[in-house]
Amino acid sequence: MDHGKDLKIIGINSNMCLNINLFLFLEWEDPASQLAWLVNELLAAETDGKKVHILSHVPPGGTDCLGSWGREFSKIINRFEGTVMAQFYGHTHNDELVVFYDSQNSSRAVGMGFIAPSVTTYTGLNPAYRIYTVDSGYEEASHRVLESET
Repeated sequence: MDHGKDLKIIGINSNMCLNINLFLFLEWEDPASQLAWLVNELLAAETDGKKVHILSHVPPGGTDCLGSWGREFSKIINRFEGTVMAQFYGHTHNDELVVFYDSQNSSRAVGMGFIAPSVTTYTGLNPAYRIYTVDSGYEEASHRVLESET
């Protein structure tokens, strides 16, 4: 979904990477060709000079997301680090972050995923939500998250 002339918001179904998804045994890297679709969307955004926010449910890199899917997703984030300005996730019920690192230089971060806390009650956790402040609203805005408040 285009949001203004310079930002695109892309939603992906990361439930496809859940380690309890038995269909992953049939096609473990990219079930339903969703990652291939994401690459095409990011290429189009890059060509058009747009920045992208990715919305999803299961954050890659954790124990709930199959490692092979997460690895392939991380390669995409590496390739499009200048296009993907923010990623937003849920699922864990915790207020946390996931950092994506350069595949050639593991000390250099190339992206960050913000994992929002849950508004539902969950064992040992209080309901919460997060508000993000994003650099936007003017020409040449970066669309990066400047700060957040829980």
